[in-house]
Amino acid sequence: MEAEGMTSLIDDFFTCELVSPSPKYDYGVLAGLKELLPDDIISLAYTPEHAEITQIAAKWDARKFKTFAKYGSEVAAIIEKAIIPGRPYLRIQLKEKGTCRE
Repeated sequence: MEAEGMTSLIDDFFTCELVSPSPKYDYGVLAGLKELLPDDIISLAYTPEHAEITQIAAKWDARKFKTFAKYGSEVAAIIEKAIIPGRPYLRIQLKEKGTCRE
């Protein structure tokens, strides 16, 4: 399906869709943004490692750091390089009664 550019199959009894999950990002690569952008901009998307009751790992907020691409091609290249694509999967569900062609 994926090689043919298809995202769904036609079937009388099942809904068949190819689902592509949101990508993950390589935090090691995103660390390069800290060298290119000022702290006030980085702080919009980055939470450094810190301790609460348990150790909290560092994390990046993709909704926010993806907007940093406007700061130049070097920043955009780091963000693009950090993408770890999700693995598509096939979702097959039985159509509800009455929606099938019988």
